[in-house]
Amino acid sequence: MAKHFHLSEEEVTREYDSGNGRIFYDRIAWALRYMKIAGLLNKPRIGLYQISNQLYKQVKKYSFDDMSHSFLFCVARD
Repeated sequence: MAKHFHLSEEEVTREYDSGNGRIFYDRIAWALRYMKIAGLLNKPRIGLYQISNQLYKQVKKYSFDDMSHSFLFCVARD
């Protein structure tokens, strides 16, 4: 993801002011967790995520660039 979004090494390794970890990895973990809760991802075992059938059907209709927060919210509600 860091390569896809052209993030610098500094952006990837930046830590919270409190010292409680790296911001980039925390945000990925947060996104994965909430996408799983919304039914957009399956987690068959530790460290492995799979796109759900619900999200797969929608992904086929749109390009990756069309997938905003509001798009994912709408997909999760269907």
